[in-house]
Amino acid sequence: MKIFYGLVLVLMLFMSACAQQPAAQPEPQVQPEEEAAEEVVEEEVVEETEAAAEEEVVTPATGNEVRILGVGQYDPEDVTISAGESITFFNEGNIRTVVTIKSSSGTTNTPLIDVGGKYEQEFSEAGEYDAWGVSYGPGVKITVE
Repeated sequence: MKIFYGLVLVLMLFMSACAQQPAAQPEPQVQPEEEAAEEVVEEEVVEETEAAAEEEVVTPATGNEVRILGVGQYDPEDVTISAGESITFFNEGNIRTVVTIKSSSGTTNTPLIDVGGKYEQEFSEAGEYDAWGVSYGPGVKITVE
């Protein structure tokens, strides 16, 4: 029995010694030419990013307009109108949405507004309203005088 255990021990040692060991990774050597190339690439990326930012300039809302720009982003975030006037909601985000309008007298939902679409809502009663795109979260405070 001792011989059996001795053989098992020797076999275990032999197998553990033969187990594949991860090869040591050589340290990469940086060459000056590569560094210069990386800097040029970084400059090109910065220029492309700046160009993209210039293209995405959003026209600010005018009059009684609210632009839904993205999650939690509305322009403007505060609107004041007179009773009987309306607000046009423009969906400039990337998701179709329903705008929920909440006041002390209740809640109203607009029809589904497609991406690039708009919806006009009339406000006949004076008061404070909160409006948000269901797909985009809260964001607009409307005061009707």
